Amino acid sequence: MRKHFFWMLPVIVVLAGIVSLVVQNLQTATEPPEKGWSRALPIGSTMLNKFPVIRQTEEGNIIIPSYENEALVTKTFDEEFTLLEQQEVSIPITKWTQVYVKDEHVIYHDYYHIYNKDQEKIVSDVSQFYPMKDSILYIKENKLFQLNPATKESTELMKLPKNTEEISPYENEEGLFFMTEQSENNLVHATIYKVNDMQATRVVEGDLELAPGHASEQTAFAVRNNEVVLIIQAIQKSTQGSPEFFTYLAMTENSNFGENAITKLRFEDPISGSDLQEIGTVNIRFNKDIPSLVFQANGFSRTKFMGDKAFNIYTAKLKDGKVTEVHRKSNTPDVSNKPVWVDENTIAWLEASSGHKDMFISSGSQAIIEKANGISSDDWLRILGKTGGMLSISLLTFLISGIWYIWPILFIVIMHFWKSRKVQKDPSWIFFTGIAIYMLAVLLFKSQYFVPAIAAKAPAYLTFPGSAYVYIILFGIVAYVSAQSTKNTRQWAGTARISLFIGAHILMIAAVFGPYLTGF
Repeated sequence: MRKHFFWMLPVIVVLAGIVSLVVQNLQTATEPPEKGWSRALPIGSTMLNKFPVIRQTEEGNIIIPSYENEALVTKTFDEEFTLLEQQEVSIPITKWTQVYVKDEHVIYHDYYHIYNKDQEKIVSDVSQFYPMKDSILYIKENKLFQLNPATKESTELMKLPKNTEEISPYENEEGLFFMTEQSENNLVHATIYKVNDMQATRVVEGDLELAPGHASEQTAFAVRNNEVVLIIQAIQKSTQGSPEFFTYLAMTENSNFGENAITKLRFEDPISGSDLQEIGTVNIRFNKDIPSLVFQANGFSRTKFMGDKAFNIYTAKLKDGKVTEVHRKSNTPDVSNKPVWVDENTIAWLEASSGHKDMFISSGSQAIIEKANGISSDDWLRILGKTGGMLSISLLTFLISGIWYIWPILFIVIMHFWKSRKVQKDPSWIFFTGIAIYMLAVLLFKSQYFVPAIAAKAPAYLTFPGSAYVYIILFGIVAYVSAQSTKNTRQWAGTARISLFIGAHILMIAAVFGPYLTGF
């Protein structure tokens, strides 16, 4: 056994470093978005660019259409998102297709025309299609129509303002609403209507002025008991660098927006405390009479190999025109987008994959927390991939540590040329002098390797005060025992033992500290 000490001791330390790295990556890859909230639970896939309309039955079951194997699949889940049944309808699907599904009624828009499930054309030359819970809105020739899914009859609601290419619809227990928007530079003219008896009645209207240089990119609104909440996603383009994104809020209980109705919102990352970036795809609902948002944003996440930011799903509450709470509701390395509310305690979203988009939900329900708590094959792929990537970064150790081992190498070369006879006699002082020179170089040039990124990213057991000195000396002791064991068991000369000491010491540092060298 003692004959193998020279490699066993360093290898044990290296393996311990790799195992601890795997465990750490396992923890970060499976970290829930927040306490009391589930991890992402897959429920299907879709080719579409938007999350399908979600329906709830009187029994509390949840119906979600998905698009798998080139077919429309309508899935019915219970409250714990256990699949109860699914039905398939074969219709042509592309990423631009929009589908209305309710009971036996299936109506879809292929970007040009509206068809029934038998692929018979219902309405031609339709520019926009909006499937709602109980009806369909569509735009044709600058006019807004409502389509009855049962009778397939269309009713004209209104002629849209000039150059209006799309609307923003919203539906709740009070009825069906939609908003038209005309924007010119930083001025937004918004009008919200309610659909009553096949007619559009104006609810609120007004001009909203954004900051100079800001242009409206996306809008979302909600209505509850005459209270209107409007979110405007604005963009400021720049000739140099990336565009900047801003979020505006307008609220009113009157028939128009006042002069000072609009304010700019700031969303604080609940994990890092810095501002969330690139807010997008906002959906609004009233939870217990409180305006609540669900949206995608770029915020802190430890799930990725490179960097500490990822696009995830967040929720926020509004009070007195300000953001009062922000919560992270997904925590995955892939781009999470197109979020929607399922209910006040559950959200759903899409994540792009190869050729399609995966559909996920997360919830505060204890049953769903337990169901989503396992480790999937995708999780293991991410864990092992991140571990492999971080270990490849640790190879930089052998380059950076050149400032450490160049001096004992020079010492060995000098001794061979100038004191060759003494080297041949192998006095013990050569070995001790060589490792002393190396350790002195390590301590003197410690800061060349132990950079701030290590202190920022490595776990606490590697970054306590004075930890660099502790591990340098500890690994030095292990390397010394390994090197000295070869003196009697393998009769290695002092210069060979110096090389073993240096190699073992650098290898252990590379395995334990190397993965954090560049702050990944």
